[in-house]
Amino acid sequence: MKVEILRYNDVWFDNGLIVFSNILDEIEEEYELSENSLTPLQLNYEYGDEEKFTKNLSIHIKGLIQNIIIDTEDKVTKERKQVKKDFVLIQEKKKIGGKVAFKENIFSEDKTDSVIQEVFTNLKGDKKKCFLCGRSFKSNYKNLQQASYPFVTKIRSLSGIRSGEDLKLSEYIKDYCPQCYLLGVLAWVDSTLIYRTIPGHKSILILPNMEDLTMLKKLKQSYLNQLNNNNRYGNIRIDIDKRETENTPDKYSTLVSFYENFIRYTEPNLNCQNWYIIEIPLSGSVKNPKYFNVFFDNRIVNVLTKLIRKDDPMLFYRGFIKETYFFNNDTKKGLRNFDYEKILQEGFCQSFINDDFSKFARYFLPLQGGHIGLTKHARQILDKLIYEWRIKPMNKLSEEDVKTLQLAGLTIANLSENHVSLFYKLEKAKNPHDFYKAMQEITRRFVIDETKRNVYPGSISNVMDLVVTNQDDPKAFEDIKNILLIYASIKGYKKTEKKEANNE
Repeated sequence: MKVEILRYNDVWFDNGLIVFSNILDEIEEEYELSENSLTPLQLNYEYGDEEKFTKNLSIHIKGLIQNIIIDTEDKVTKERKQVKKDFVLIQEKKKIGGKVAFKENIFSEDKTDSVIQEVFTNLKGDKKKCFLCGRSFKSNYKNLQQASYPFVTKIRSLSGIRSGEDLKLSEYIKDYCPQCYLLGVLAWVDSTLIYRTIPGHKSILILPNMEDLTMLKKLKQSYLNQLNNNNRYGNIRIDIDKRETENTPDKYSTLVSFYENFIRYTEPNLNCQNWYIIEIPLSGSVKNPKYFNVFFDNRIVNVLTKLIRKDDPMLFYRGFIKETYFFNNDTKKGLRNFDYEKILQEGFCQSFINDDFSKFARYFLPLQGGHIGLTKHARQILDKLIYEWRIKPMNKLSEEDVKTLQLAGLTIANLSENHVSLFYKLEKAKNPHDFYKAMQEITRRFVIDETKRNVYPGSISNVMDLVVTNQDDPKAFEDIKNILLIYASIKGYKKTEKKEANNE
C-alpha cells in the first residue's frame, strides 16, 4: 500500500500534516516533502514494516501530550495538579492521581499503541472513500468530531469553513478516513500552535496558511523560539529572551503582538502574510468555533518593518498599543477605565491590520466620560506610524504641512474643550464643503472665549488651504482630515501625562 498524503488546502489539516512530518524526523523515517504532498520512502505495509513504525510513532505522540497540559497549583488544596489547556476541544475523564485523563484514547498513554495500530490497519482497503482527502480506506476509526476537527458542529457548513461544499451530515460523518483523523488530532499537540485564552470568555488560536508545505514547515520551525508553551493562558513571549507572555485584549491584538515579534526575529524570506484566527468560546454545551482569515497587506508589513529598526525599535504593539490608556474624566470612578482601554487597544490593532485609517482615527475621538492618554514614547511612535502609514505614501504633504496639522490640532483641541460634539462634526465631514462648515463652528469659539491659550488662528486657515489644494483627491482629503483628528484628539490632553507618570 503506497502512502501519500496530499496537501489539504485546509489550514487545520495542513498544520497537522507538518506535525506528522516532524514526528517522522524524530523517528528518522525517510520521507519526501514537496510543495503539495508528503510521501514516506521506506514504508511498505504489505511486508511487515508497519509494526516498528507504529510503535515508534506511538512513543513520540505520547511525548507530545505535554503540549496540551499545564502543571499548576490547586487554589483550594495548594497541591500540584494538571489541567488541560483551555482551547483544546478534547473531552476529559476523571483525573487519575491529579493527572489529566483524556477520553480520546490516542492521548491515553496506555492506549496510544493500540489506537495507532488500528488507524493504519483501517487504512488498508478500498471499501470507502474519504469526503475530506479523497483517499480510499477500509473503515473509519472514528466519526468526524471536534476532537480531530474543531469546526465540527451542528452547523452544516462546519462553522462556515467549508461552505463551498455540498455537505450532508448523514453522508460525510462516517466517510472520514483514519489518516484525516490522525492528522486532525495531532494538530492539537503542535508546539508551534499560537494561543491566547481569555479566562471565562474564549480561546484564540492562530495558524499560518501557506500553499507550499515545505515553506510551511520551515516557517513553523522558525518561530518556535518566540513561544512559551508552559503558560496556560497564552504563549506569545513579550520578548524572545524572556519567558513572560503577553496578555492581549482579544484576537486582533493577539495576532499583531505575535506578528510584530515574527517580523523582528524571523528571516524575511520566510514571511507569511496569510493567517487564520480560530475563536473558541469557553461556554455552551456545543462550542461553535469561528474563524477569521487575516491577510497582512504589503503596505502594512512595510510599515511594521520600518518601525522595527534594530538599532532603535519603535514597536507598534509593545510601544504604542501597550502605552495607550483611557482615563476617566471623573476620577471618582478610578483613574483608568481598563475595560474600555482593552476595547480601544483591540480596535487600534484591527483597524491597522485592515488598513482602515479612518476607523483608526475614530478611536482617538474624546468621549463624554473620558479620553485617551499616551506616554511620551507612544506619541513618538504614533508620529512615526502616521508618517510611514499615510503621509509618506500620500506624497503630498511637506514637513511644513505636517507642522500645520499639528498646530491646527492643538488649536481645535483647545477651542473644542468640553464640546465633544465639535470633534464628531469634523469627523463626519464627507467632503471639503462639510469640512469647511465643521471648521466654521469650531472657529466660532475664538469669539466666545478669547482667553484660550495655545490657539493658532493661522494654522486653521492653512489647513483649509491644504484641503482646497487636495479637494479633487478624495483619499488625500480623507487622510488629511483623519491626521488632523488624531492630532486634535491627543494634543488637548497634556494634563494626563502627569497622571500617567503617577500610574506607571
